[in-house]
Amino acid sequence: MMAVLVVMVVVIIMVVVMTVVVMAIVVMAVMAMVVVTVVVLEGTLQAPPGSCRCEVLNSWL
Repeated sequence: MMAVLVVMVVVIIMVVVMTVVVMAIVVMAVMAMVVVTVVVLEGTLQAPPGSCRCEVLNSWL
């Protein structure tokens, strides 16, 4: 009976770790997409340095 409990605990821990890793990867991908989009918009619109997008990006970083 103890072995079953140990296996269940290990499986739960692995699932939690995998979920955290996947969430971190998704967050990093979304942040990279946002940064790329902002950079592209800045390049195409030629916005002045004091634009709100730059301030928002700097506040995030």
